[in-house]
Amino acid sequence: MKKTILLFSLLLTYSIFATTYEVGPGKAYNSILEISTHNLSAGDSIKVYYKSIPYKEKFLLNGTGTQNNPIVLIGIADINGNKPILDGENALSNQNSSYWNEDRQVILVGQANTLQSDYIVIDGFEIKGANNLNTYTNDSGTSGQPYLANACGIRVGWGNNITIRNCTITENGQGIQSGNNDDMNLLIEYCHIYDNGKSSIANYAYIHNLYLSSGVNSSIIVQYCHIGELLSDGQQFRSRASKTILRYNWIEGGRNSSLDIMQSGSLPESGVYDAYVYGNVIIKPNNSNNSRIIHFGSDNSGYNRQGTCYFHNNTTIIKDTKVGGSKRIFSISSIGSNIISDNNIFYKENVENYELSIGTSGLTGSNNWFSPNINGMSTLANSLSGVHPDFVNLSTEDYSLNVTSPCFDVLFSYSYPTGYELSNQYVKHQKRITRPINGNIDLGAFETAAPSSVKSASLLSIKLF
Repeated sequence: MKKTILLFSLLLTYSIFATTYEVGPGKAYNSILEISTHNLSAGDSIKVYYKSIPYKEKFLLNGTGTQNNPIVLIGIADINGNKPILDGENALSNQNSSYWNEDRQVILVGQANTLQSDYIVIDGFEIKGANNLNTYTNDSGTSGQPYLANACGIRVGWGNNITIRNCTITENGQGIQSGNNDDMNLLIEYCHIYDNGKSSIANYAYIHNLYLSSGVNSSIIVQYCHIGELLSDGQQFRSRASKTILRYNWIEGGRNSSLDIMQSGSLPESGVYDAYVYGNVIIKPNNSNNSRIIHFGSDNSGYNRQGTCYFHNNTTIIKDTKVGGSKRIFSISSIGSNIISDNNIFYKENVENYELSIGTSGLTGSNNWFSPNINGMSTLANSLSGVHPDFVNLSTEDYSLNVTSPCFDVLFSYSYPTGYELSNQYVKHQKRITRPINGNIDLGAFETAAPSSVKSASLLSIKLF
């Protein structure tokens, strides 16, 4: 009986101290900066309502939530679905808090080695303008402060369980970046991330749509996202995380690698660091400076990523028409790095040849479909080839399969890596459905069946309140 009373008292105490802040026209707060965003408690929520003029505000978001009572920063769209905009151009930093590296982001989650955030959700914003063409006013009130070239829409400085959902991230130096802290679980889902890489430095190669790192015992999940064009020579998706899970996304555009999964100096070389890439549509454009599509291994001498990239049931469309240079789908750059490529579709739209792989040995796999001008397919088991995989409509980018496709009903069964089974598929754009069960398993990112039960980010957001 005493234990029951104590539990009730604790819950009552918690409910008293959790606070909901409402920001926007006609609300209690006109500005996010009126709230102590740097000192939030479990269960606190900040609801930011759409207004026609962007919120020109930048701030540290910090606090310790719990799994059942996260700290939530949520944007409330208008009746037309327009998200509130956080714009870094001429933005004002919170004058009531002081934090490092103001020149690197619009939203900073936690602060490295100083403030560790936990169970924080950012949901429903358009975040833009953190690039070195723009300036801001710092927390001391000094205006005209320039951003760095690698400034981000959102940067996770030090966080454990962080979710970024249903956000549009655009016109920054980098879209989203995370740091190297151990035990971090970062989830990015239902986001549109495009036209980052904005910089005064022409063809700059060190800013990316996504640049993600983590320490040991950490994982990064990116799912149901639309990753679009990049304005620099950086990567569409660059990860140095100890475990990378990239699933059910639409990744297109970019002048460099589509996927770049590498070693980090913060990870002990004795460890094994796997990646799981499945159910994605990957479109290699025709404006690329680097024809490499998927890189796994290391970009630093002396570091070797020990581990396997499990690459299965992806649909890769190659539009690249360059004649010269090293044109390859896979590049493995570390001894001890391996890629297992199973059940994928690799379709080359044009007549120019492509290589399956260039680099160290370590590529295996089976039951992939290739266009005939992709060299090296015979190194993988049970490879299929043909003029066309018989997509439903190539011109409208409907890469699901007709029942007459050579990729339809190919596999009776497949042993997926435990915990990384193929359970969903992407729906244009930033939506998903449960992957249908329709006889044998189709190759590629889509199973041929009538779509049903589309689940979008808006439904998930509603459930938070």
